[in-house]
Amino acid sequence: MRKFLILSLLIFSSSLFCYSQVDSSTVQKEEIKKQAIELRNKVNDFVNQSTSKSSATSYGPEIDSLFIFMVDFKRRYKDLELTLDSVKNKQSELIYNNLKLQRKLEVFKDYPDLPAQFENDDKKKLIIYFKSASTNIDNVFKSELSDWLKSIPKNSKITIWGFADDLGNSKQNQVLSLKRANETQKILNQISAGSLQSVCIGKGELKVHSAQNKNTSRQLNRKVVLFY
Repeated sequence: MRKFLILSLLIFSSSLFCYSQVDSSTVQKEEIKKQAIELRNKVNDFVNQSTSKSSATSYGPEIDSLFIFMVDFKRRYKDLELTLDSVKNKQSELIYNNLKLQRKLEVFKDYPDLPAQFENDDKKKLIIYFKSASTNIDNVFKSELSDWLKSIPKNSKITIWGFADDLGNSKQNQVLSLKRANETQKILNQISAGSLQSVCIGKGELKVHSAQNKNTSRQLNRKVVLFY
């Protein structure tokens, strides 16, 4: 029984020592490592003391002391794990926000007429913008579409509205708006492997928008809106 207890404690302390080598913040690694070493030293002291005693000697006090220390260590270790999880979550959030900023800068580069508040804040819909007379979806919006599809409920039925600006012939713009919706549906099916239902509607040209700048207004109207 005593050998089993000693072996269990040695394995426990060694595993914690190994865990302290994983990638985390330097402060947290050092704290875990320090406590793991402390526990391992206590176990070693107990082993050394036990080998110098006769078989008739009681090991109750040493065992109780080790268990008390181990319980306290587990509690502190759990607190460190929770702190580490919090740090990882914050790190993931920062990475995601940085990615959104990079995408926004890419959009501004290729779509200079878009206002600063163009981003998609409504989780139930997504807006994809197009260049004049184009049906091509830029990679930055493909990434936005991929992220949006991951966030919506499974088995959602998606409606895709295509729009155009007021330049050119209205009939041509009607066709263009539907082509934009169809192209978006094609990319959507590629990303989702055809697991989502969707319907395309060409809304034609838009002439009215709140933007005062005509170029900005037209750019905002060259779009596809997806919602579920």
